[in-house]
Amino acid sequence: MKATLEDRMFSEHGYFKMTINCDGWINVQGHHLMNIMVVNRYGEMFMTAIDASNKVKMAVWQAKHLVVEIRRLGPTNVLQFVADNASVNVKTRKLIHEEFPHIQWGGCATHGLDLLYKDIGKLKWVKDLFKLCAEKVKYIKNHHMMNTMFLDDFSDDLTLLKPRMTRFMTNFIMID
Repeated sequence: MKATLEDRMFSEHGYFKMTINCDGWINVQGHHLMNIMVVNRYGEMFMTAIDASNKVKMAVWQAKHLVVEIRRLGPTNVLQFVADNASVNVKTRKLIHEEFPHIQWGGCATHGLDLLYKDIGKLKWVKDLFKLCAEKVKYIKNHHMMNTMFLDDFSDDLTLLKPRMTRFMTNFIMID
């Protein structure tokens, strides 16, 4: 019988050196949510999402919820806490460290890369290239015949992506 991911992650043998990941996002209704996930050598698993709308002392609130999850997992089983370097997460890390000094902090590599691409995207020649590519994508997407020709020739391998202002990496993917 196959063991589920949860069985493997929380078995006696897999219940050590876990990383708690925390990320905030906004759902389609505009609610601010905080996701808490746990990762170990067996994989990653979603633990909970908590509505963070209208929270005034965000770091204290966030730390309180993370402490609940750390206790649920067992503090000695949690090795580190990973989140982006937003100021609220830096404060949260300090609050968690006060209660659990053995838990390390790790910055989110993906967030760091996104910030790097954002800075690269500010270079004039890159901005100009993004603008030119975005105009071409918009033209093809907005003209039925051009879009049909593109889909006939490339649809098996490629798709046209419109640029997005919130995640700058999509602009680099667009020009690829």
